[in-house]
Amino acid sequence: MLGHTDKLPKLVPAFSVIIPAHNEDKVLALCLDTLLADSEPGELEVLVVANGCTDRTVEIARSYGNRVGVIEISEASKHAALNAGDDAATVFPRAYLDADITISAAAIRSVVEEMDRTGALVGAPRATIDFDGCPTIIRSFYRVW
Repeated sequence: MLGHTDKLPKLVPAFSVIIPAHNEDKVLALCLDTLLADSEPGELEVLVVANGCTDRTVEIARSYGNRVGVIEISEASKHAALNAGDDAATVFPRAYLDADITISAAAIRSVVEEMDRTGALVGAPRATIDFDGCPTIIRSFYRVW
């Protein structure tokens, strides 16, 4: 039994999620809400790397408290943001997620589990694109893509 002076063991996250974000205040909350909705406490190390932002991206990311780490860099560069996120992340494997993408922790978890099972070094979930209200040209583009 733990006494009042004993510390509980710190949970080690199962994986890191690095989100480069340049002026993403319109989409970041949906991205983070979806990711965090089905995550277990301490399961994720989420890092939002705000790169050269002039909008509310940093404020939105910070509103998630200790569930989301926020790194600010002055250079508006996705490449620099990914590098900064890698430098700050402490856990492997790592998922790289654009701020305008919604994905659940369960989807990332399943990719990590499959990678572990097969010994793969890189993995990705199958993309599902919502075409509601999209013009024909957009639907055609994504069918080819």
